[in-house]
Amino acid sequence: MSYNPFPVEEPHTVFHYTSVDTMMKIVSSRTLWATNISYLNDTSEGDHFIRMVQDRLPHLMPQRELQESPLVQEFGARGRSIETRPFITSFSADGDSLPQWRSYCPSGNGVAIGFSVKSLKEARVEPQNDKIPQSFKPSVEFARVQYMPEDKTPPSLDNLLWRLINDARTSPLDKFGMPDFTQELNLSDAVEREACRRKHSSFRAENEYRLIVVRPFLTNIEFRSVRSTLVPYIKLSIPEFKEQDGGGRARLDLVTKVVVGPTTDARLSISAIEGFFNKLNMGVDVVSSQCPFRDW
Repeated sequence: MSYNPFPVEEPHTVFHYTSVDTMMKIVSSRTLWATNISYLNDTSEGDHFIRMVQDRLPHLMPQRELQESPLVQEFGARGRSIETRPFITSFSADGDSLPQWRSYCPSGNGVAIGFSVKSLKEARVEPQNDKIPQSFKPSVEFARVQYMPEDKTPPSLDNLLWRLINDARTSPLDKFGMPDFTQELNLSDAVEREACRRKHSSFRAENEYRLIVVRPFLTNIEFRSVRSTLVPYIKLSIPEFKEQDGGGRARLDLVTKVVVGPTTDARLSISAIEGFFNKLNMGVDVVSSQCPFRDW
């Protein structure tokens, strides 16, 4: 369900803006961090879509014999436990964006890591508890962010909500191993997933794609400290090989390109980063940003 006027072909590569140090850690470990949606830099994350849904649901739910519950009115609330809210890793289809260099790569120490979408789609959360069946894996979805207007409700929103309501009625209530998983909780969970994929149209220039993780186990959640709090995150592992139906294995090339951000000596930076990937036997195209920007 898209709110964009024209379909967009999925890119082969998407970019993550970060420091050179973080790039080295990601590549060496084949691990990405997904942050709890409540703790992202954008404090309104998810709220735009949720506000639109809250305005429409009271008109639609009685027609599907679903009772409006406090849970539905409070999805996205900061008071919900961290394991019930989605976790997100963000990427952009644009590998040389001046606003993103300024935001994520200050002081001339940054790169845009070009990840293979094929590899990202194999991302998974590894169970950290022996009591949790290996067959159970939290949902990991690769999705394009869709940008929605502020001043009106898109006609397709009602169609989307009809589908979510019907799914809430027919989905197994114990799909997360929770015997008290109600239809309303099913609906709340589905709305939160959809909210992860939608932003206000003013963010359109980000051209964003995401890995979205729904309901990881609490044992998978780790914490890092920032200036004023702890930030919950989970580790997403990306395998080096994918098992094929014929019994063989296909290599997953995680990184295909790196754009070196505006820096004092792009030539030296490119040479060193090329050496880093050559040492790992990774064929990565390393290029310099074309943005005429200096941040020393």
